[in-house]
Amino acid sequence: MLDHAKGAKPLYSQVKKIIKAKITEGIYAINENIPTEKELQKEFDVSRITVRKALEELMGEGYITRKRGRGTVVLRQSKIEEEIHIDRSFTEEMKSRGVTPGTSRSQLRPIIASGVIAESLGLKDGSKILELTRVRTADGIPIAIFQSYINPDRVQITEEEIKNCESLYSLLREKGTPVTLLKEIFEVSLSTEWSSQLLETPLGTPLLKRATVVHTDGQPLLYTESAYNGYMYRYSVKHQ
Repeated sequence: MLDHAKGAKPLYSQVKKIIKAKITEGIYAINENIPTEKELQKEFDVSRITVRKALEELMGEGYITRKRGRGTVVLRQSKIEEEIHIDRSFTEEMKSRGVTPGTSRSQLRPIIASGVIAESLGLKDGSKILELTRVRTADGIPIAIFQSYINPDRVQITEEEIKNCESLYSLLREKGTPVTLLKEIFEVSLSTEWSSQLLETPLGTPLLKRATVVHTDGQPLLYTESAYNGYMYRYSVKHQ
């Protein structure tokens, strides 16, 4: 099955190519386990190091992930690529990619603003705001954590409304609140125990973090900190 001839591609690369083909062809289905490392060692007659190298590269390309208590699971055929749009929500972007968006967890609660949150909303430390935490899914798989901080003086939102809406942006529009993206900041970090638990990933999984400030009628309305599974997600920018 593998080419051991002199000058052939490294064995891990060949193993990776075969596993990748089985994923794209649907032999290994999305959200299902692939064989264990020991089973792959036996199948390809290679070392554990070779198998691990192949799996690590597939994980880095967004094809698989390791889930606690489940082993190695297929995520999808490739990373989800999102183009940066001024007012397009997560839900709208996923649908445009043929992916079914969802929310596995949601919590709305009042908190006291401070630090960068208060500053981004143009408020003083100690001001009362709303915190909305959501775990967003793509085809049923947790992919991102959104923590949105809302200025209640600009718009009133209830937990019932959040449960019944597909996206926060669409809910704001329904309430007659226009949204304008003012600023975005991107950075990379590693998952903590909290984020790993919500995203069902190993501790230390690379995260693509995005902070956004949204205005309505020129006034700060919403500050959101989001963290995406870096193995499954990437952004693209088109220049005109």
